[in-house]
Amino acid sequence: MPKTILIADDEQPVINAYARVLKNQGFQVISALTTEQAMETLERTHVDLLLLDLAIPTSNGLELLRKLRSDSRFAELPVIVQSGFAERVSNELLPLHPVRVFTKPVPLDDLLWTIRDALDTKTRPLPH
Repeated sequence: MPKTILIADDEQPVINAYARVLKNQGFQVISALTTEQAMETLERTHVDLLLLDLAIPTSNGLELLRKLRSDSRFAELPVIVQSGFAERVSNELLPLHPVRVFTKPVPLDDLLWTIRDALDTKTRPLPH
């Protein structure tokens, strides 16, 4: 069964570009244009990884990530953060344990490698 990635970004062209690449790589893709849509999707659909833009409206990506980390259902969800201003909030992001923080534009090869690594790590058994 293909892994499901939620792309939460306020720019439809960005969603479309990422979705095309990810679908070609065998992933199932869902999108959200606001933090409210992203949260609704997460609550009703199994998602294996979240690709999150910090500038997404209704609140913002940082607030959504805080909410996810405080909710036991999503505390371990792999989240890759991307933004044009990620370096300005890096101190706030680190305690929320994103898989990686990218500054836009994100090199697609790096993004795909990071996604595959995060999903592979998530499915590996823990050492005893």
